[in-house]
Amino acid sequence: MLVETKVQELPKSNSSCGIDVGFKDFAILSDGTAYENPKFFRTLEVKLAREQRILSRRIDFGYMREYSGKLPVWGIDTGSL
Repeated sequence: MLVETKVQELPKSNSSCGIDVGFKDFAILSDGTAYENPKFFRTLEVKLAREQRILSRRIDFGYMREYSGKLPVWGIDTGSL
């Protein structure tokens, strides 16, 4: 599919903005606006610990351990959940 469109240029401005990316804060703009760091790893870490505790209580070679226990842990490890 090919589409032709007209591009409108934005008006020129003399303002600029600097972005500082760090560990404590996700980003701090030059005007002082700070964005909090999203804590994806911490939430997945808690979820993984809970699933691993459930998995450790299952029988070693049981049918339920194979199919219902490992799948949630694999999903959290690979980041697909």
